[in-house]
Amino acid sequence: MIFQKIKSRIKYKFYKIAFRNSPNLFINPFDMISYEVFSDKNYQSHLCRAITQKIVTTRKNLFVDIGANIGLITIQVAEIFDKVICVEPNSVAANVLISNLEINNISNYELLSYALSSLPDVKQYLYIPKNNIGGAYLSDENMYSQNNKDRSDVAKKLVPSILADDFFKEIFEKYGDHKIVIKVDIEGMELEVLKALLRSLKSNLEVSVLYENWSDNDCFLKHFENLKNIIYSLHEIDSSNYICDFIRVLD
Repeated sequence: MIFQKIKSRIKYKFYKIAFRNSPNLFINPFDMISYEVFSDKNYQSHLCRAITQKIVTTRKNLFVDIGANIGLITIQVAEIFDKVICVEPNSVAANVLISNLEINNISNYELLSYALSSLPDVKQYLYIPKNNIGGAYLSDENMYSQNNKDRSDVAKKLVPSILADDFFKEIFEKYGDHKIVIKVDIEGMELEVLKALLRSLKSNLEVSVLYENWSDNDCFLKHFENLKNIIYSLHEIDSSNYICDFIRVLD
């Protein structure tokens, strides 16, 4: 009995030393994103810096995290924004997201539990790879699913979706007096969602968008270059992440 107590105390002390200064998070240790959280004590800090550099002091700031997953980015930047909107259709990830926000005393958030789609409001299948909860993707509507036909190692669930154009129109109407910073990481739907955002952008409204793209960025550039009445400034953060400032001039 005494030996077991000593053994438990040693294991607990080792655990505290190994994970000291680690983020206060609920996280699956087998998920593919966990190694960076545990080894670096944060997650993609360079992306968080790019996001926070876009805030302004002259008006309120809004952060919209589209594909929020369990909140690894949101938790690191939320305190400097006046309002945070998290979009996460995967109910498993969304429940962990809420827990992570609450245990970090973040209360300025709103959670929207649906997917953004290029189709009218319908339910779609969301495919969730094993040990990659943040890699969930919509059925056959996006680039990711077209290149990933092997679905033997994924869970499948039906989730609600709304037209992305309607989502952005409401955001821009309600928060048009804010500086809006948006993160888009939705496994192959980034370009379609960006198109909807730009169609909905109001005159003289500036929006900063951080988006992920693992394929050739030329398809994004071609679309940006063909925009009418929209000025953009694009910066590459790393090989798969870009941040772009958009502003629509008067029509």
